[in-house]
Amino acid sequence: MNNKRKREPSPGAKKASKPPAKKKQASRQATERDILRAAEQEFAERGLAGARLERIAERAEANRALVYRYFESKEGLFAAVLQRRFESRFSTLEKAPRGMGDALVFWARAVTRDPTFARLLQQESLADEGPITHRALRRAYYDKQAADYRVRAEDGQMPAELEPDMLIVALSALVSFPAFFPRMVEVMTGQAPGDPAFQERWERFLRSLSARLTAPPPDEASGPS
Repeated sequence: MNNKRKREPSPGAKKASKPPAKKKQASRQATERDILRAAEQEFAERGLAGARLERIAERAEANRALVYRYFESKEGLFAAVLQRRFESRFSTLEKAPRGMGDALVFWARAVTRDPTFARLLQQESLADEGPITHRALRRAYYDKQAADYRVRAEDGQMPAELEPDMLIVALSALVSFPAFFPRMVEVMTGQAPGDPAFQERWERFLRSLSARLTAPPPDEASGPS
């Protein structure tokens, strides 16, 4: 009879064979980030209907099965992309300068630096189907913007009679137009929105327009007669 006992692995060896929970969690988070970034590009280029999970997985260098495991469906992934983007917009809003002219330039630059976000919203609007994704989160973001405009109106930076929600619509259209319609801008001005000469002119215009908006009416500026 062979009385030799099997050699038991040491406790340390057992532990090393299994990745720690924190390491696994960090790995999952990194993979989710890669998938979200890849999905954002895919949705911005092709919209929700044209996007394919196979291409997203390939872009992210991830297994397609992981995309389903983490986000369940293409619609779930699209919702996660928008949630991530709008949550980050709150911190961007906090960085906006207090002066109205500087704030308009700040937002124009933000849109120019991030055309993917503009295209993502364009694709969503073109689809125009079903309920609005993350409506409550997005409404909270725009409510925060409206509150910011009310403070600016109290500071005399904006006419107090302008409705904050209508002001958001108007100013969002103003700063976003070159990013949303670059070819129209090039036809209108003879310069592409990415041209530094156009950007210099555009920022100068935004500051000038802001000064006009915040200037008192002529009868008030001239004082009592």
